[in-house]
Parts: sequence; structure tokens; C-alpha cells
Amino acid sequence: MRPFVLSALVAILSIASGDMAHGQALTAKEGKLLNGTEIKKTFGGSKITGVNQYGNDYIVSFSPDGKMSGQAIDPDGVVVAEDTGTWSTRRNQYCREWETWFDGFPACFLIVMDGETVKFFGQNRQKVDESTLVRAE
Repeated sequence: MRPFVLSALVAILSIASGDMAHGQALTAKEGKLLNGTEIKKTFGGSKITGVNQYGNDYIVSFSPDGKMSGQAIDPDGVVVAEDTGTWSTRRNQYCREWETWFDGFPACFLIVMDGETVKFFGQNRQKVDESTLVRAE
């Protein structure tokens, strides 16, 4: 299978599975849709926290230079997985590419801030995930 077709298929499947779990479409009442400059300002030097699909807490740290690191932590406080990658903005979207998580496939998301909640929306404007922002000090 061609690499493009395979990566498109993986992207569609991952977005579709996340959308069905959350079922929320992007609308004006969701909070503030960030542009690329706002995403860089919000994420650079900050962290997000949340719960992954396995029920583990996670922390992702964003460096202003486009590097990121993540940890998944089990309910006992033990780090069960770690990864590094890069993040950027393209066409007013947050884009990420992990070394191993999500099989290293790149993905981009629209970002909506609702208070300290970061909402990630896929290309079809359906919510894929949400996290809590821990702002840089």
C-alpha cells in the first residue's frame, strides 16, 4: 500500500474513532478558536494534562522551539510510557509528530480554548480530545 494512502487511512480511522467517542462539533459557543500565533503563544513553554484512551494520566510539555515530551502515568503514579516529538503550527492548526506514540504519524488539529480546557478538533471539525492547560510560569 502506498505510504500516502496508508497514512491517510490511519488519520481517518484515528479521527473517526475519537470523534465518535466525543461527538461534539466545533461551534462558536465552544470557546475561542485559536489562530497559529495564539497557539504558539499558548503552548510554547506550557504543558497539557489529561487522561489517555488506556485510563492513564498524561503530561505533555511544549518547548517554545518546537520540541515536546510526554509521559503516561498509571493510577499508582508509575510512568508507563514516555516519548518525544515535535510540534508546530500550520494553517492555523496545532500539528504534532511523536517519535513512537501514534506510530509516529503526524496529525494536525484545530485548537479551541475554553477557560483552561484545550479542545482538539479534527479536520471534519469534530472534537477528538480535550486536555487541561498548565500555563508557563
